[in-house]
Amino acid sequence: MQSVDQDRGTRSDVLVRSSRPEGDAGWTASVKNPTTGQAQVQLFASCVGTQTGTGGRLDLTDARSASVALRAGEVTARTLQCAPGSVAIAPSFDVGDSRARVVSSEPAANGSSWSFAVRSTGDGAADLGVRCLSTSLSDGSRLVVASQSSTATIGAGDRRTASLDVGDGRAAIAAGYTVPVDGSVTMLGREPQGRNALFSYENAGRTDGSVSQTALVLSIVASSPDPVPVDPAPAATASASPATSGAAAATPAAPAPTPGADATAAKADAADAPTATTAGASRRVANAPVALTAPKAVSASSLTRGLRMAVRLAGSGRVTTVVTDGGRRVAKVTTTMQAGPGTIAVAVPRKVRARLGRAGHRTLKVTVTAGGTSTTKLVKVTR
Repeated sequence: MQSVDQDRGTRSDVLVRSSRPEGDAGWTASVKNPTTGQAQVQLFASCVGTQTGTGGRLDLTDARSASVALRAGEVTARTLQCAPGSVAIAPSFDVGDSRARVVSSEPAANGSSWSFAVRSTGDGAADLGVRCLSTSLSDGSRLVVASQSSTATIGAGDRRTASLDVGDGRAAIAAGYTVPVDGSVTMLGREPQGRNALFSYENAGRTDGSVSQTALVLSIVASSPDPVPVDPAPAATASASPATSGAAAATPAAPAPTPGADATAAKADAADAPTATTAGASRRVANAPVALTAPKAVSASSLTRGLRMAVRLAGSGRVTTVVTDGGRRVAKVTTTMQAGPGTIAVAVPRKVRARLGRAGHRTLKVTVTAGGTSTTKLVKVTR
């Protein structure tokens, strides 16, 4: 969840109705925008080959699923269990028209199951699902999978990105999260970034909230000299107009085997990391854009509406924007952009807006970094 334009709502207002696989070759999501502003979202997916260089095939079962009844004001929990010798990946949900959010979606420590918790403000139903990946390959190789977790505190009125670093020579094949059940903290999305799994949160409440994130990590492929090819798919971007629903789908072409490519084990899971792993080594997928022009303010930049900066990139990749006031960081946003012209939207946290408004500051420094190149712009903002 990237932004809601025109200060007519927040990212926390936008509802993700469903996030699920589209067969074996894609992922689709449905988003409802109840605000009066335009909302922008991105969908990330990673694609993996189904066969190793030695002919070993990955065994991915059909989805394990369950339909659960939702009751107003209650949190409904359900765990989906995979068979022994397999791990749960590609968690999916569909709450339909229910006024509900998934407040927890995390794997078990050994990866054998996936647990969901859904908070609803009205009666309804939800469909939950996972895929089960066998840890044994057809050629006798074995996938070695473990879990890794971290926690973070999201300050009241703040937006924060938490990073889960899985380490060198490892790859996150699925990731999940848990936020407070009172609905104060919203999980805005997960994004793969090399060996890191990034989780974005927004706290609309008046008190700090604790969150946790867990990744299933593939460490090695035992007894297989030629692991599974990995082909990270580009992100899909969609806009949801006010009071409407939008859908984004990532459906890449089938990847061709790549000699020496690294091993991972998920099918177009939005939480997959594009760093892939082979026995004792890792390869970072090249994805570094270069900023060709300095950022410039577009539209109306204000403390309440946020800042919108225009940039132009030579290639698609990750862009980090940091806003500071006299050396003190105001906001930081990391996103993925396509080549060519684009716009970066940065929201100013509510408690920071109050401080800047009282101090009378109206000029902020915006630093945009892409592909190791940084450009800076001083931006005058209104209240």
